[in-house]
Amino acid sequence: MPITPPPTNEDNAHVLYYEETLDDALDAEGEHLRAPFADNTQHSWANLTPQHPSWLVNLWWRARWAVYALAFFTPLAIFGALGALVWALNGDAAPAALPSVTATPAPTATVLAPQWSPDVIFATHTVPARIRDVLSAPGARRGYQFQGHAGEVWTLAVEPLPDETLTPTLFFYAPDGQRICAARCTDAGDAQIVALLETAGLYRVVVQAADETSTGLFLLTVNVE
Repeated sequence: MPITPPPTNEDNAHVLYYEETLDDALDAEGEHLRAPFADNTQHSWANLTPQHPSWLVNLWWRARWAVYALAFFTPLAIFGALGALVWALNGDAAPAALPSVTATPAPTATVLAPQWSPDVIFATHTVPARIRDVLSAPGARRGYQFQGHAGEVWTLAVEPLPDETLTPTLFFYAPDGQRICAARCTDAGDAQIVALLETAGLYRVVVQAADETSTGLFLLTVNVE
C-alpha cells in the first residue's frame, strides 16, 4: 500500500502534528491550534482536522498567567492590607487613661516637747538604784534616767540626808517626755511615787528643791517589782 507523504507547508499551514503539545502548537498566523486527536486513530497526516480555538479558550490561553499571578498575590495583598490596618489602628489609638491616684501622706507622729527644764542633764543608772547626790546651788536640778519595761512597778523615793535643810521634790517622766507624776517631801518623811510602767523606754527622774532656793544632800532610791 502506498504511503501518503506528509503535506507541504503551503498546503498544511494550519496542521497540528499529533506529537506536539497543545499549548506550543501555532499556525502560520501565530494562532494557537486545537486538533481532535481522538478522531485521528490512524495517526496520518490526512486525518488531522486542525481547528482554531474558540475566543474563550484563546482568551484563557492569553490571560492564564495573569490569572495565576492574581490568584497568588491577591491573598498576600489582602493579608498585608489587614496587617497595615491593624498597625495603624493600634498606633492611632490613644492610650487608656490611668486612674488618678492621690498619694495620702502617712500620718506624722506628734513629737511632744519634754516637760522637764532644758538645762537638765540626765545621768544613766540601772534599777534598782540608790543614789546619794547634792543640790549645791539655789535653783539647781539633778536628772537621772533608767531603762524600764512595760508592766513593771517602780517605787521611787527621795529624802534629805540628816541635818540638811533641803526639802527635795521628785518629778517622774515617761519616755515621751511627759510628766507622769510628782511628789514633794514633807516634814513627816520622804517623797514617794509608785508607778506602773505602760511602755518600755527611758524613764527620767528630776530632783530639785521645793522652794527653788535651798541646797543640800539627798538620797534617791528606785526599786522595781
